[in-house]
Amino acid sequence: MKSKTVLVLLAIGLLGLSVALVGCSKTREEATSTHENGARMGEGAAPGDEMVACAYDGMHMKRMAMRASTEYKGETLYFCTEGQKQKFTAAPEKYRRVVHLDGLRAIVSVLPADEYMAVMKDMGMTMDMAMEMGSYHVGVTLVDEESGKFAEDAGVKLIVSSPSGDVQEINLEYMPMMSHHGGGVKLPASGTYEIGVEATRGGETTESRFDYVVEGGGA
Repeated sequence: MKSKTVLVLLAIGLLGLSVALVGCSKTREEATSTHENGARMGEGAAPGDEMVACAYDGMHMKRMAMRASTEYKGETLYFCTEGQKQKFTAAPEKYRRVVHLDGLRAIVSVLPADEYMAVMKDMGMTMDMAMEMGSYHVGVTLVDEESGKFAEDAGVKLIVSSPSGDVQEINLEYMPMMSHHGGGVKLPASGTYEIGVEATRGGETTESRFDYVVEGGGA
């Protein structure tokens, strides 16, 4: 009688473990099928723990740590502060562009020098970066369009053509604090610039371009 009781309890325990494993599997499937701001939730991440990029400065943070959000062109965008959201909504094309690079989605953040330095100051970075960064700071977040994960292993270069025809080529460095590739770009004159985003990954290079308008001279 005692042995039968033990066997019954063991069977119940195994059944409970099977149910738990199925539930865990389902939770992970739901998590990895959820997209926010072009980035897929990490496997097993609890809702709110997934990493998203701020639409204003490109910084990656947990979604639940973002203090503001808005709907733009059919997607939810997140911001580190309410003030950043207000600046973005007043001029979205000034701060953020999205281009596609043969399997990669490039989210491009463009910040005038004074605004970028204000962000760095808020993060405790007080060194003078004006000469290093030039007129604007450009950050590029790459997202693998198939997996939805951030592609931090790619190399990124900008090719910038000015209204007068001058060309700059800037190799962007990966910035761990911002969790994107970034660097300074000089846009000193008013007019329309052509900005090319070139990504190299696995030995293959792809490029896409967009027009960026500067009004009233560079920052």
